Amino acid sequence: MNRRRLLILVLVVLFLASTLLYANDSHYKQRKIFTVKGVTFYMLYVPPGTFMMGSPVKEKGHKAEEIQHEATITSGFWIGRTEVAQKLYQAVREVLDVRIAIMYPLITGAPQWGFA
Repeated sequence: MNRRRLLILVLVVLFLASTLLYANDSHYKQRKIFTVKGVTFYMLYVPPGTFMMGSPVKEKGHKAEEIQHEATITSGFWIGRTEVAQKLYQAVREVLDVRIAIMYPLITGAPQWGFA
């Protein structure tokens, strides 16, 4: 599994964990703050709903493929407030490396991820 797929998997797990933990809490906040190995990042909740996607034909810079239409999100989800910085990526990878080493200490050929 390459690093990019692994990071995506970790972030999906974080999204799902956050959603499951707060799905039954009617007073949850719309923002969650996480810290991994001293690196803080924010997750924002995107609630279900309907919105207009695309750009109006008269908008400056409008392109033909940007047809404006109604889009619906049927289930809410959590998403990072910003893109994942290298520092956060490395922190998550280090935590994951430790967990894998603990879970699979005797497996020959277990993944060996490191930072050169």
